[in-house]
Amino acid sequence: MRWAVTEAPLARVEALVVPDNIASQRVLEKAGFQREGHLRSYLVFERQRADALIYSPSERPVLSRIPTRAVAAAPPTAPACRNDARWF
Repeated sequence: MRWAVTEAPLARVEALVVPDNIASQRVLEKAGFQREGHLRSYLVFERQRADALIYSPSERPVLSRIPTRAVAAAPPTAPACRNDARWF
């Protein structure tokens, strides 16, 4: 998140989660994201459509609350959740 806010020219940060993935939803909520909506039949996986939940930060992130170590461990192109990587 620190990289997205400080170094990338991103206008928006968002995360997509499969509705059945409760653990990922909780992680996003603890990180300050809030659910914005339910996207029906948004994802395609092996020719089948799947729903997705869309999350975004509830407010502009406060950089002092974002741990530097967590961002340094993951490359900027990594999906928000390893379990959901198969959907992209």
